[in-house]
Amino acid sequence: EIVGIRVPEHEKSGTVSPLVSIVIIFLQKTDIMRSYTVSYLPSLKALNGKAFSMEEMTVKATGHSYGPEIRNSSLGAPFGETIATIDGKYCATSGTRKPVMTLRSPAEVLVKENLLLRGGREHRVDVTMVTALHMRNQGVCCLDSFERMPNLRWVSLPENHVDNLDGLMMCKEIEELDLTGNCLQNLRGLSWFKKLQRLFVSKNRITTLLDTGVDELKYFNILSISSNYLTTLQPLELVMSLEELYFGDNHLTSVRNLFPIKRLLNLRHADLLGNPFCWRFDGYRLCVIYHLSNLETLDGVQVEPAETGSAKEAFGNRMDFDFLDDRLHSKTLESLTELDLPSCGLKVVDLGTDLSTLRNLKCLNLQNNYLTSIQGLMQLEELKVLCISNNQIEHIFGKQPPNPTRDRLGLSRNNNSTGNALRSDCLANLEVLHIGDNRIAFINNIQLFRFPSLKSLYAQGNQIVVVDGLDNCQNLRELVLDRNRIRDFAAGCFRRLGGLKMLHLEQNRIRDMGQFYQLVQVERLYMGSNSIRDTQQMNNLSSLYCLKEVSFLNNSFKLPDYALRGFHVIRGVTMHCMYLRVMHNDIMSTNE
Repeated sequence: EIVGIRVPEHEKSGTVSPLVSIVIIFLQKTDIMRSYTVSYLPSLKALNGKAFSMEEMTVKATGHSYGPEIRNSSLGAPFGETIATIDGKYCATSGTRKPVMTLRSPAEVLVKENLLLRGGREHRVDVTMVTALHMRNQGVCCLDSFERMPNLRWVSLPENHVDNLDGLMMCKEIEELDLTGNCLQNLRGLSWFKKLQRLFVSKNRITTLLDTGVDELKYFNILSISSNYLTTLQPLELVMSLEELYFGDNHLTSVRNLFPIKRLLNLRHADLLGNPFCWRFDGYRLCVIYHLSNLETLDGVQVEPAETGSAKEAFGNRMDFDFLDDRLHSKTLESLTELDLPSCGLKVVDLGTDLSTLRNLKCLNLQNNYLTSIQGLMQLEELKVLCISNNQIEHIFGKQPPNPTRDRLGLSRNNNSTGNALRSDCLANLEVLHIGDNRIAFINNIQLFRFPSLKSLYAQGNQIVVVDGLDNCQNLRELVLDRNRIRDFAAGCFRRLGGLKMLHLEQNRIRDMGQFYQLVQVERLYMGSNSIRDTQQMNNLSSLYCLKEVSFLNNSFKLPDYALRGFHVIRGVTMHCMYLRVMHNDIMSTNE
């Protein structure tokens, strides 16, 4: 609302401060002072009692700020006169020119007038030989005048008003480009600079790096793009030469945003502070160190070996949504029906209680890992096939081992709540369960009552001693218990397996088959490599009317090997098994 101002005259004094001296020099140049003042006080009507002329008011109305222009062209050295270097020697605009205001930028003056100052004298030089250009806060808006300087290698234009790179199209030799504090909204055209190594574009308005051509730069190693509006790091995952990344104060909301650059093996230094996920996530630093394992410094602080170890302990070997996003890349979890994750070194399933994003998952393979339970998978209600063979499971819903580092960081989750553990049918639609080669000692530890739709159970290669816990498996069709330590069968253990069609019990320590009379629907029975001695045990199979295939190879019958297919064995098995066709893996002959 200021409409008038008066600045009193100042006299030079030997005791005045350097800052006051600069002000005095400035105020002595009345024309400059009026133009400079009107650019910063647009409502001003008069200065020092003198009203602004129509020409001055017209300039003010254009909305341009000419303060930076005047400082460079009229005030001389104190305000940064160096503009360019030629062959490594500094040059400057003429300090003897008439102190007038111009609408042209210093770069445009330099090119059009072709004037550079060397040793205090004006020289006309070939601007095509200019290799370095530095102009800070010079009001540069357009880069069109740079097309006549094709040999530029180092360009520094911080704190100007540049909004695109079009004017640099002919500058193919640029190795370093500094456009910090400008008005860029995108970086389209980076592919023109095939030799570009360093780019500084912090404090702009950039929203994306897509379609910029940055992935075509083979020598690109430093990117400073802090304080912009970026929500993703794509396509930086294709810039394999990148060594330093300064990406602070952007809009990254999740640690998953870092996954695209995990493959950048040359990345050594990163700055990510100021992004939303940094303050939302208590373990931010360790999490970044874990995912970007080659970093030497993070946010300006050196990465210590102890931090690397803590990061692996806290975030390594976990199957969580971050891990899935990293593995699946562009695939969406919602559309996923099959997930294959064998030999990934997983120790814990940590998917939380809301698994709605995996609602379409039908088949999951987690074999050859280090899992101790499947507690985190209980909410996969549509899962039909689960393979967790070759893990370290003792109890299928056992508690997860404590993790001191995660506890200290406050990252432990309540996925093992007793409410979930007491549910009677956690995986209600599961039909096939592969749990072989684990550490299960009792079938009860599998808690088969939780899987009411289970049709096939493969539990070979465990440490099971007694067969029990099958009471609620009415739909079971295939049961494989080979390579265990089975000696006994609980009374009535097969009573409710009326639909069982195939039973594998090879390589155990079985001597008695007294409970087998309950297997009235079994068609295939494999009992090889056990400790059966008495051929009278065959009488326990008399009720197996549907038996089609049977094997007792490598048992301890009191008969020579050649007699295993002799009269006593065949008669004991076939007396009531009218459909039997295969014995000991061989098709039976007509005589047999």
